[in-house]
Parts: sequence; structure tokens; C-alpha cells
Amino acid sequence: MLRLHDGETTFYAAPCTAMYEERKVRGRDIVVTPLNDEEIKRFPPKVFRNPRLNSSTPLHVIFEHPLIKKKVQREIFDISNAGFSIRDDEKDVVLPPGLIIPEAAVLYAGVVKIGCTIQVVYRRRENDLIRFGFVILDMNVTNYKKLNLVLATMGGGQTGTSNVVDTDELWEFFFDADFIYPQKYKALHTIKADFRNLYRKLYEESPEIANHFVYQKNGKIYGHIAMLRAYEKTWMVHHHAARPMGGKAAGLQVLKQLILYLNDLYRMPSANMDHVITYYRPGNRFPERIFGGFIDYINDPRHASLDRFSYLTFPPREAGGKLPDDWSVRDCTSSDFWEFEQFYRNSGGGLFSSVLMPEEGGGQPPLETVYSESGFIRRWRFHVLARHDVPQAFIIVEESDVGINLSSLLNGFKVFIIQPELPPEILFSALSAMLGPDTSGSVSLLLYPAEYAETLSSGYESKNYLLWILNMQHADEYID
Repeated sequence: MLRLHDGETTFYAAPCTAMYEERKVRGRDIVVTPLNDEEIKRFPPKVFRNPRLNSSTPLHVIFEHPLIKKKVQREIFDISNAGFSIRDDEKDVVLPPGLIIPEAAVLYAGVVKIGCTIQVVYRRRENDLIRFGFVILDMNVTNYKKLNLVLATMGGGQTGTSNVVDTDELWEFFFDADFIYPQKYKALHTIKADFRNLYRKLYEESPEIANHFVYQKNGKIYGHIAMLRAYEKTWMVHHHAARPMGGKAAGLQVLKQLILYLNDLYRMPSANMDHVITYYRPGNRFPERIFGGFIDYINDPRHASLDRFSYLTFPPREAGGKLPDDWSVRDCTSSDFWEFEQFYRNSGGGLFSSVLMPEEGGGQPPLETVYSESGFIRRWRFHVLARHDVPQAFIIVEESDVGINLSSLLNGFKVFIIQPELPPEILFSALSAMLGPDTSGSVSLLLYPAEYAETLSSGYESKNYLLWILNMQHADEYID
């Protein structure tokens, strides 16, 4: 087994055959050849692969060879979101399959520079040349978005699809597509003045936490979909809406662009995309086919899950009252979270506990820091409502910029009721105390299980939301 490294980074590791060895006074010379010197399998084969494209505008890859420390620049033959290939003269063959190049850059038109980590996966003889294939192991979301835009330009782009949005037109589109209906506008009207600046920053300056696709003609939007990094390693698809466009399915066009975008992004560590989630209302035929249909097909909550929540707006001023002495609200401990996982799993829950508490690793800054550096707010805290220190409900307090999600699904409370007999007035008193006396207006409240809403008085109007979660290890199954 040959492993080449510089003490920190491994550049090459593969089983080899020793072809020659010569002992010398101060050591020995060994010549080896890889057991497989033509191709390696870095990732399992995909059912659906994004197309490889050729460009009339030259693309180049530039990197320092990790073994000989020589700068290499080659023209790219073809490229996709997942990787690319080059052609080289046989006498310059210095790229064994399996070689990892930690710092490379794809250069487009001599201007756009896209940094990435790559690995050689194959070498093939084509007449007098050798063709080398590279897989992109990692790149940050900003660079991936640049690459995606370059590929859209090379492929001629999907007519009408773009990432450029006029925020006034977007606001008007949400109304015309009935995405913002009267009740929702009542809750959102206070942020109308800030909408332009909020979405300009989100769509133009924050690729690490947000992306979007729009289908438009002459500046008028006909289809829109967006995604937001909602939890540490989870992205949320939201704001999917469309309006009639002469028989064209604008909603499907933007969804297709999103799927193409995600098809290779999710496997890159810097994307922090272990899961993708979306919320939708029961009875909404389009998401029930696109998302709910996969739940029925796969029938495995480890691959994809669907949780039903009851949603209502919680008015703290009406819920006052002090908690009885035998009740308390405290921070969630590790043992509490273990109990939450047991409750959630036994109640038919799916992947949401994995979303809230992902596996450690990566050494990347927490999401709250990433949002803060982009000028936004995103944080959440875990609490337990207990009686005699025995958990009765788990409460997640979430905070984001008002309007960053137009249904306020990332603001307010998510409450998991352990004891169905929990008196609603006790729960509401606890939530009021957590909000404090200075809170004005209403906050969103998502209750699980949804049936708990049936215990509320008639003064609380609720509706159901379904939370769909996809484990991205099974993204190929979903796309297929």
C-alpha cells in the first residue's frame, strides 16, 4: 500500500505492485505501479448525471502538482457540476488515477476563477493523447454557484431561467400567484418596507446561506423557487410559486433547475447538506405528488420522512399567567435530548431529530456565525417544559430575520408534546414567560403531534403543515 502525504494532507493512497528495488548506502529506490492505473471509483454510479458540456470560450484548470510542486495549466475538454476532463501529451503523463489535488482553480474566460479540490479518477488513451478525468471533491457554495452559472451560459441556458430578480416584481409576483394571501399579508405588512433590502442582500450577497431560481420574461416573473440553509447541515426549499404563462409550466422549470443544482452539490462537504426539507399544506396537489409521492414509494423514514404539525399564531398577551410551582422551563440536557429522540421515533417521527442534532465533523463555523457574517440572524435553542423535573414537552425557540421565510416557519416555537394531557394553559403560560413582557404581536407555533391542537379552545384557529425531509444519501433515489 503506497501512501504519499506531506504530514497533514494525503495526496495519494493505493495498492501497488513493486516493480523494482535497489538498495543504496543511504536508503533504497523503489519503483511501483498501481494495481489499477486506469480508473478508480470515487463515488457510486449515479442514476441521473448532469450533462457534460463543451465551451466555445476556453476553460482552463490551474493547480500545483502536489508531488513535484510544479504549476500545471491545461485546457478543459468537457465539464459538469461533478467534474471535468483534460487531454495531455503522452510524454507529460504525471497524473495517476487516485491523485488528490487540494487546491485547484477552474478559470473561465480568463476572468472567473473557481476554486475547488479535485481528484484524478481515470486516464484513457485517445489516439496520441491521454485523457484524464477529474472529480470535484469539494468547493464552497459560492464557487459552486459560480460554476453553475458558467455551465448555464455554456449550455445556452434554460430560456427564461435566471438568478437576477427585481424585488418589487418579486413582491408583486407573490401576490399575483396567491403565495401571499390576505391572512399572510396581515402578518407580513409590517416588513413590506424592508422587503426590498432584505431580499436584495439575501439573493445578491449571501450565496453561503441562500440560492434561488426564477423563470421570467421581459422582467416579469412567472416561476420562483428558493432555498435557505435553515439548520447546521440542512437546507430548506421554500417560496415555490408560479402563475400562468401561456401553457408553459414555469413552476416545473424552476424546480428542474433546482434539482440540477442539488444533484452534485449535496455530496460536497462544504455544502453542509445532509438533509433537504420543505413544508407544504395537505391537499396541495403539486407538492403532494412531487414530495409526498416519494414518501409513499420509498416507504422508509430513514430515507425520507413526513411529519404533520399543527400551525397557529400564538398571541402572548392573551396567554399570561404564572406557571404553578411544580412546573418549570429549563435548558435541554443531553439526556433530555435522548428522551426526545425516543419519543419522536416511537411516535412515528422521521428525520427531524437528525436535522436538529447532526453528526459532528467538518470543523466549520456554526450557522449562527455564517448568518451573522452575512448580516442576518439565525439561531435556535432547546428547552424542556417539566413537571417535578419530568419532561412534559420539548420546546424549540427559533429566531430569524422577519420575512426571510414568508410563512414564519423559522421564527417562533416548535413544541413536541410528550404528555397528551398537558393543559394548554400551562403550555401557553410557559411560552409567554419565554417571550418576555416586551413581545408585541403574534408568533408562530408549530405543534407535534398535530392532534394536540384538538385540545385547544375554539378561539385558536389552526391549520396543518407537513414537514418533508430527504436524507441526501438517498438523493439519487428521489431524483430517479
